Amino acid sequence: MGPMLAVMDGIEFRTGHNDYRLQMPSKTSRDFGDVQDIKFPRVPPEITAHKNVEDQIAEMREWFRAFAQQNSSHRDYTKYFKPVVCYLEGVWTLDNKVEEPFQTADPPPNQDNAPLEELLEEVHIFEAVN
Repeated sequence: MGPMLAVMDGIEFRTGHNDYRLQMPSKTSRDFGDVQDIKFPRVPPEITAHKNVEDQIAEMREWFRAFAQQNSSHRDYTKYFKPVVCYLEGVWTLDNKVEEPFQTADPPPNQDNAPLEELLEEVHIFEAVN
């Protein structure tokens, strides 16, 4: 997931390090905090049937369009785009030290111990060029 900006209760939150895993409570363990990865859906065969990447991208965009518009008559996304409840938490910090509260995948270079100002500057630069 790329950098994002969210406004919660009128406060702007920006991120530049988003590699959290999509997980759910464990189906095999009852221990507190045990989770398992949510399996990604398979790619619709209508996409993989295309022989070149450009056509696959164009077709995938149509699937995303159908999902965004909730129009299963355009592309029947319902077998591939399963709803998952997600939530976003924001937190105030009192200093410039960023402590990662969750285990993440491999941290991007230059972000694992960077001061908060550097991370925010990187997000601002990213937004300016996109």
